[in-house]
Amino acid sequence: MAANPFRADCDGDAYNLSSSFGRSLSGLLSSLTFLSSNSNSTNATAGAGRDSVYGLYMCQGDLSGSNCQSCIQTAVAGANQSCPGVRRAIIYYNQCHLRYSDANFFGVVDADGFNMTNPLEVTSSRMAFNILSDLVQAAPQRRPLMFATNVSDMYPLFALAQCTADLSPDGCRRCLTASLAAIENCCIQRKGWRYLSPSCWIRYEPTPFFGNYPNNLSTYIIRSQCSSLDVQSDDLSARTANLRGLFDDLSAQAPATGFYSSSAGDSGDRMYGLGLCTGDDATRGECAACLATAGRAIANECPNKTEGYMWYGPCFLKYSQQRFFGELDTDVHTFCGGAAPVTAEFSRATEAGARSIAQEARWRAFDEVEAFGEVTTFSVERRWGRSRIGRFFDRVASG
Repeated sequence: MAANPFRADCDGDAYNLSSSFGRSLSGLLSSLTFLSSNSNSTNATAGAGRDSVYGLYMCQGDLSGSNCQSCIQTAVAGANQSCPGVRRAIIYYNQCHLRYSDANFFGVVDADGFNMTNPLEVTSSRMAFNILSDLVQAAPQRRPLMFATNVSDMYPLFALAQCTADLSPDGCRRCLTASLAAIENCCIQRKGWRYLSPSCWIRYEPTPFFGNYPNNLSTYIIRSQCSSLDVQSDDLSARTANLRGLFDDLSAQAPATGFYSSSAGDSGDRMYGLGLCTGDDATRGECAACLATAGRAIANECPNKTEGYMWYGPCFLKYSQQRFFGELDTDVHTFCGGAAPVTAEFSRATEAGARSIAQEARWRAFDEVEAFGEVTTFSVERRWGRSRIGRFFDRVASG
């Protein structure tokens, strides 16, 4: 049984699998599956007259040939399962879609699609929308694939715009523009959204989703969180200056020990913050650079918000309008990176190691900022994995 698609749109007259049209469709799907190992988007035809069938597929532009073909094989099975015996179908999966019809649709823009959003997180930043606006202009010029991306090492912002191979550059632009307008009307307040249509896609996520992203299987995490509350201030310029000064202070002072907390400003415009670097990885220079980047990024990620966090692999930055030093923050965040499966042996060893490290961290809490360790496992296939856990403590700077 094929994996369930995100969506399956089935339409048209019925046909018999043993009919001429059925044989034409079978041949077309076989041809598209074969072609998908060498191209991420292609259209083709099969049959003649009333038995003609037109089809195309599109894989996410960065997929390898083998991964694209695997997705199209799944889509073909999904079409047979979800739309059996009908002449028109569009099947959507996470990284590809498949379309066929008894009517020639090549070159005709169809931007009538649907959105998908992250229901758990919101944002007030328009940065993702602005970056997608640039990608919408860039993708139509990138023939033959018409695929443009944004991969950030500063912001939790990863995006793409892509069109099917049958469209002209002008048709691609019209499709992407319509999709972006649909997103603006419904979804830009969400941290993570996409719009899928028969002719084009746009997508933004706060975490990497590209198959060839260099950190796809690493522990380098970029993540942010912003308060939903806006700053109430008579002088936003003063508040912005205080925040900038706070970030400069943190990035200058934290590298000496790996941790620093401070505040800036007076009375109602006072801002509190802390910077933390992982003691096992970050040198002083790396710590300073990471915190400086986090400060610039969080200012754009959380414009005029009362509180914000920015996590990178080597460092963590937090600011708030409220003093939080010495207070236990029980708001838990779990980040999982990479799509590679792990064995049950690895999972058990990781859990046992994590518990051991956390216990050790409890005993170090009085005189050290963090505790960390490693767990190594060897499977029967002689593959190995390593898991590291850090537990951080809010050690307030004197004064």
